[in-house]
Amino acid sequence: MATLKSLVAQNIDFYGLQTADTDSDSNKEVLQATYTNAVDDISVSTHPNGTDVFRDTLISTHGLVFGINADGELTIEVK
Repeated sequence: MATLKSLVAQNIDFYGLQTADTDSDSNKEVLQATYTNAVDDISVSTHPNGTDVFRDTLISTHGLVFGINADGELTIEVK
């Protein structure tokens, strides 16, 4: 099994996705993507509760761009 460090060496990033409520209305309207960016530096200590709060994760090549279209669907583009 590959480690995160070995994947980073192969130009592959780990992406963690979560949603956030940025205006305190109880609706999570913002998509946040955390990624390694060629560095093995994701730590749960950087998250609000100090726990793993990713809703979804994926491992892919560098340069993914995430967005939400007008229908509220997640889009992923490779740059």
